[in-house]
Amino acid sequence: MYTPGHFDRQGNPCTQIEVRGLDGRKHALDDVVIDTGFSGFLQMPKSLAAVIRLEDGPMVGSTLADNRKITMETAYGTVDFQRYSRRGVIMLSATLPRVLAGMDFLRIFRLALVVFPPSEVALIDQNLASDLTRSGG
Repeated sequence: MYTPGHFDRQGNPCTQIEVRGLDGRKHALDDVVIDTGFSGFLQMPKSLAAVIRLEDGPMVGSTLADNRKITMETAYGTVDFQRYSRRGVIMLSATLPRVLAGMDFLRIFRLALVVFPPSEVALIDQNLASDLTRSGG
């Protein structure tokens, strides 16, 4: 699998996904930031989760980049990416205006992020990335 991505205006690598809530309707999200500093699956604004009608999840503890510990609301949702669907825990933020896909997103979908500055981003199948690494090319 090879999925071209793009850079947003701030220079973040981005991709497109669809998220399904309780009613099964798909909600296309175009500028999902691929954040390798975020260990979770997905994080989105709480207001967007309400529109999508995600299933309530538990409160969880989280550690921010500055080492502060916080408690966050979560929800369960299904993410459609290419021809695959995966259910996961989505962190909800009252302040973050963007949707983030983290390291668990890459792990769960078995993807590798490939970045060719200044203008190319791609998500590729983990097996293809392994083959390229082993072959040196």
